[in-house]
Amino acid sequence: PLIPSFLRLFIRHVILYKKYIDYYKIKLSDIKNDGITVNLDFDVDFSETDISEYDLCGIFGNIFDNAYEACKELCDEERLITMSVKRHMDMICIFCENKYRHINEDLSTGKKDKKFHGIGLRRIRTIAQKYNGTSEISFGNGVFKLSVLLNLQT
Repeated sequence: PLIPSFLRLFIRHVILYKKYIDYYKIKLSDIKNDGITVNLDFDVDFSETDISEYDLCGIFGNIFDNAYEACKELCDEERLITMSVKRHMDMICIFCENKYRHINEDLSTGKKDKKFHGIGLRRIRTIAQKYNGTSEISFGNGVFKLSVLLNLQT
């Protein structure tokens, strides 16, 4: 018997989600092992929202990936990721800040394998737009800032 297409799609997303979770457990362990401090102010219960787990992995995974890569290049006392996740009325506000040593002005990846790297910020923006939100980036004086707004009234 053939598996209905919606079921194949569901299974694919479940497998992908599990891979995301496993990957980010390892990534958070790497962050800790590399002496990077994470200050997290998290005040949102996402189970009370319609934001998919897949999209949450896409946002937070890419945020932590980028911040981690930037912090690895810094001396120990500068290795800090600060993140705030708050709900304000019908909006989720995610803010992340970290220092960096070098950044490409166009925010393109500095990695050699560009086929598999350099899409994280676009992915975050796409997810924010899906929830009628925005993502904004600013950087200068060695500090990178990312703000993501997600509208819960989609």
